[in-house]
Amino acid sequence: MKRTPKRGNYAMIIGLMVPVVMAFGALGVDLTYYQLAELQTQYAADAAAHAAFIRYRSTGSVAEGRAAADYVLARDLVAGRPADVDSIQFGSWAGDTFVQSDTEVNAVHVDLSRRGVNGITTMFAGFLGYDHLDTAARATTAGANRQIMIAQDITGSFADDIANARAADLAFLDYMAARPYPQDMIGMTAFVGGVRATPWSPLQPIQDASAIRSHWQELDWCNCDPAALQAYYGNSWWYCASRTMCPIPTWQAYCNAYVGGSNTRAAMPDCWSVGTNTAPGPGIRQAADELLSQGTDRSFRGIILVSDGLPCCGSQTAPRQQAAIDAADYAWANGISVWTVGFNKGGGDFSFLASLVRGIGRSYETPDSTELQGILLDIASSIPVVTVQ
Repeated sequence: MKRTPKRGNYAMIIGLMVPVVMAFGALGVDLTYYQLAELQTQYAADAAAHAAFIRYRSTGSVAEGRAAADYVLARDLVAGRPADVDSIQFGSWAGDTFVQSDTEVNAVHVDLSRRGVNGITTMFAGFLGYDHLDTAARATTAGANRQIMIAQDITGSFADDIANARAADLAFLDYMAARPYPQDMIGMTAFVGGVRATPWSPLQPIQDASAIRSHWQELDWCNCDPAALQAYYGNSWWYCASRTMCPIPTWQAYCNAYVGGSNTRAAMPDCWSVGTNTAPGPGIRQAADELLSQGTDRSFRGIILVSDGLPCCGSQTAPRQQAAIDAADYAWANGISVWTVGFNKGGGDFSFLASLVRGIGRSYETPDSTELQGILLDIASSIPVVTVQ
């Protein structure tokens, strides 16, 4: 059979396919370029909203916030040109909603675009009638609401330094109050060997800072209630065996002689009715429960443990240590970070407190109670306040 040469057929097919392949390749270049422009638009919107919020946060001026956004947008180009600013709005962010507001500002919302004649110029898609492609992006930067509980040790060993602990707690409160967000909340639980049924200072909105401050100014070490003391120890005098004044005629006399008087700190939990010696576990657990029951899921939640001791003593040490670990684990399992602040005036090993840190928390230790204020202010400034939507 005689074969007919067909090499010319392949040449014709290739000739027809080359323009098609080149066209698809050209459209691929345009598509990649457009996708890059979309990313740049979003990056510019995010950066502008963030810059405006940070500037507004530090100055309190909407004009300064807008100027910061404009500065960023003049430099964050979209496909080689500045994007059009459709809006820069200041307002509040609650849940998943931004609401423009002149009075309650904890968020900035930015809308950017390149549309129409200012759209993204195509290189090859013009053959198909697409000379420009539109791109747009929006971004919201908001301050995250902060809900914080301080778990404060008030055991008798803190008596000589409780004034410095009180000053540190008040400084933390003042820092929060000076930089409020709509749903910021703060509270305090006070612990000895246990806690009262309810926190000493329940979680409350930071807008009530003056009332909270008035209450916190009463913070002291635990109170000596003769009735609670007698109920705890009964009528046995063994506890006084190492004291110089035994037997003591009444429990009232014991309070007067050894604990600075009876009911002189009536605003504080009793030293005995909630259990003696240091047990941070109940304090951490109560603080976590208060945040979970009174706080909100969308807020940043944290616990700051301030203590001058470790779980003790004797046969109680091991179970109290485990209770503290379990409480810290419980807090973090529910998204609550834990900081620990150890006032280590005795120079002992405080590594156990460090083991209770969870989340973004951090461990601090100092032998000088006057340094507690600086430590709590450092924690206050480290709490995250910005989220980008």
